[in-house]
Amino acid sequence: MPLLGTTVWTPTPPPSDLSQHTLVWTIRFTHECFVSYEDYSAQLELYRRREWTCSKTGRSNLTLEECLLSERVATHKSTTLPELYIPLILSLTQFSPKKAADLVTEINAHLKLHLLPGESNICLRVGSRESVPVRVLAELPNGQFEVQVLHDGHHDTVTRSQLYRREIPFTRDELKRFILSSTTRQDGMYVLNSELAAIYNIPVDPPEHVLKRLSHRFPLPDEELQPEDRQDEGPRPVATGTFDIAPTLLPDVFFIWDFVVTFEKQLLITPFSLFTFILALNSDPGALLHSLCCSLPNGIDLPVAKEDESQDSAATPQPEPADPFQRCLVHAAANGLLSADIELPVDMERLDAAARVAVLKSLVEMVLESSVVRGHVDALVEDLGELRRLKRDESLEYAKRRRLALECESGVQSEASSESESGSEDDSATRRKSKGGETKRTKPAPGSWRKKDGEYFAYKARIAEFDDQIRRTNTLRREALGMDRDGRGYWLFAGDPGVLFVQEANDGEWSYFTNPEEVEQLQQWLNAKGARERSLLNTLGHYSSDLVDAMQKRLAEIKRNSRASTEQPPPSARGSSTRKRKPAESRFRDDMYTNKYAPKS
Repeated sequence: MPLLGTTVWTPTPPPSDLSQHTLVWTIRFTHECFVSYEDYSAQLELYRRREWTCSKTGRSNLTLEECLLSERVATHKSTTLPELYIPLILSLTQFSPKKAADLVTEINAHLKLHLLPGESNICLRVGSRESVPVRVLAELPNGQFEVQVLHDGHHDTVTRSQLYRREIPFTRDELKRFILSSTTRQDGMYVLNSELAAIYNIPVDPPEHVLKRLSHRFPLPDEELQPEDRQDEGPRPVATGTFDIAPTLLPDVFFIWDFVVTFEKQLLITPFSLFTFILALNSDPGALLHSLCCSLPNGIDLPVAKEDESQDSAATPQPEPADPFQRCLVHAAANGLLSADIELPVDMERLDAAARVAVLKSLVEMVLESSVVRGHVDALVEDLGELRRLKRDESLEYAKRRRLALECESGVQSEASSESESGSEDDSATRRKSKGGETKRTKPAPGSWRKKDGEYFAYKARIAEFDDQIRRTNTLRREALGMDRDGRGYWLFAGDPGVLFVQEANDGEWSYFTNPEEVEQLQQWLNAKGARERSLLNTLGHYSSDLVDAMQKRLAEIKRNSRASTEQPPPSARGSSTRKRKPAESRFRDDMYTNKYAPKS
């Protein structure tokens, strides 16, 4: 059955209260039926995800429909191996942690070195160029074999060097399909089906070395790590950065800031840092709040007022404010998006930080429903789909080229091995002669082709480039980089790429790291033996280079601006060309904020 991660898929049973006249929604390829369209849609969406794995072939990144088709084809192609070889193959497969291709190679190598009693595709060398087919009857304790000549029934005792196998009576693909159809993957190793293990008397209890390997298998759930597993950890870093605003307002502050920075071009506003935004909320209204109050209404689709002819002439309609900002707040209050405690018209100078956050949040929620944002979101979704399609096509094309190359190399190697076992004493160069008289070139070992021409590394570089483009394009969804053992979440935002934000698990309080040394200390403290921290460590490793560069630039800018504010500019010789220098930390000050999209007066 198909696998979703490590879970075996089972079809959803039909509802028990169905009647002949009940209308149902049916999934074509699984024949499941649902009474509710929401259940049908959710199940179909799950089946369309490329997260399924074929249990018979090991192929991954499939939809459920592709997975079911792959299993049907594999079952149709699956052939029963000769009964003589099955016990040996199953015993070598049981509890093997190797990949399927490596396991097939190991079994073939074992068969080349060992002969099985009862094999009849064995030849006995009787001269320099002659051989006769024999059947192996038994292996004697002294390393010799008792054989029977097939054409006359004569019994003889010979050494191993006098015998060779003509060919293995099954291909690598047949052996691989047999292994995958006879086993399941559990805890990173192959485990036989209970029926086969009972038929061929294969032990089902893991041996001691397997149990020892499983006991040291990482990653484990973080709470299951033992004290000895944490001996190599560094000291736990503490995020000392805090925010000068009420903790209850921080979620809305993050929401407003991240939304405005994400849709900067649509709202025609220059991005700003979170610290500048918090400073603007706590200070007298400056350039930043003024820009927000002017830019956010530009992205709101206000309904067009219509005159009602049947309206009583005595009742005069209330005129809407001329200011777009105030007009948007009137509609926000009418739709319940603005608290009734805030009086209209709104004067931002008289409001405290909490009221300012409420006003800006109501405007952002109105912008979310506008055509400007919806059009941008639709374009981003199309771009993401195209990038993911290109990445998938690149992976499939590389896998196809690699499979063809490996099949070619393995075919050449098997041909060479069969020639060496035939006992011919011709010169090796002569054996490689083709019919045209030209000498065939010896193929490299499997895997060496990609190291020789660099195609493997070029493929990895292209995939990394696709991942980076997807990460930069997917600006709509915010997810934590990961969590540590205590449940703290770590976040990165495009508006402040030089800050690593930390959210506590218990009370949801926020803090942050701004120094590269703190990030390095965090990476040393995280334990890769824990499941959550290994995932966080891998994600941090992917972003660490850009994060450290952004942190260094941020600190250098703060230091440069701080030095510029303390130093007085030298007097000019002419007194007419003195340039004014910006005060310290101008990037993080509201009074120095400038919106480059604002119309010039």
